[in-house]
Amino acid sequence: MDEIIKEGNFTVHAVDLSLPANKRWALIIEQERQAAQKLFTEAKKEYKNVPSIALDAFGLLYEQFDGLFQAEFQAWATGLGLSFGEIVAVNCGYELDHFEQIVPIPDWIKKMVFGCTTGIREVDGQGMVHVRTLDWDLKDMGAATRLFRFQTKPHEFIAIGFPGFLGVLSGMVPGQYSATINWAPPTTTPDFHYGPSFLLRKVLQECTTYEQAVHSLCHRQLSTGVFYTVCGTQSGQACVIERTAEDFRVRPLTNGLEAQSNHYVTRQGQSQNTALHHQYRNDPLIKTTEDRHREMEKQLRTLDGKRVENLGELLSLLTRSPITNDETAQRMVFCPVKGKLCLERRAQSVGSQAVWERFSWNA
Repeated sequence: MDEIIKEGNFTVHAVDLSLPANKRWALIIEQERQAAQKLFTEAKKEYKNVPSIALDAFGLLYEQFDGLFQAEFQAWATGLGLSFGEIVAVNCGYELDHFEQIVPIPDWIKKMVFGCTTGIREVDGQGMVHVRTLDWDLKDMGAATRLFRFQTKPHEFIAIGFPGFLGVLSGMVPGQYSATINWAPPTTTPDFHYGPSFLLRKVLQECTTYEQAVHSLCHRQLSTGVFYTVCGTQSGQACVIERTAEDFRVRPLTNGLEAQSNHYVTRQGQSQNTALHHQYRNDPLIKTTEDRHREMEKQLRTLDGKRVENLGELLSLLTRSPITNDETAQRMVFCPVKGKLCLERRAQSVGSQAVWERFSWNA
């Protein structure tokens, strides 16, 4: 697909974490109600055959198992005219997708693969950089992309997200580290421990250094498996963490770089790719996971010996197929040491051309 790149006017929201949890989103809910309702209406189609009583029961279970951010969820539910169970279910789409691995519910839950491809390496002129695409089969996802600045003095972190989603899929503590999520094939029935995106937000909120972040992402018990990519500020300070609910493996840089798509790469983890060849074998993103991984490594190697003066130049690494595909909603480059971010969102399509809006942010 051909592309048009233009400068965009991104909305940046500040989230004051010193406010009570039920009030910190009040102004954002007021400003973003229409965009959030549109996005949640689309996302709820995944649950169109789920009885409302089942969604209410899921919300009650989330409360009983002390799920994170409950007051924030309730504030958004009230603001959007949704039930608590509805908004929690959409936010827990990753975990509910994995639940289907063990307990098939054919008409209730559509498989929701968050494709995604990431890469990390040191770049002459920039230091350690972290590139990433987000693939998600929601047509309004790109246009709904927002930048959130979570603040609690003196700590601040940013997240690339959308209104009403309270976990974090892509984020950075400026001057310290960046971290992103890639979907991993399910290996066990999810439980009510930390959801992958909720744990990432908690880590960004609490961990001020790369070392602290990697330790927490490795050792906190998760509800289900996931891949975390983490990039620090010092030379060689980056890794991919292959997680299951209870175990982890860390892949440091190999020959100065590393990439991740949606399959386990380590020798020990490869046996956990079983679901890719069965439950998800017909998913278009899963079919390209190995190709995306190879293409990302190839693009990262093109930077050998090359000096990059403008962080935005690195977005070109992400434009190649299949790294960018029909479901790609976001493309981004983090440079933690400089506290910089370059972001593109797919705003719309005009005929055969995808229109991307570009935005740069500097802490």
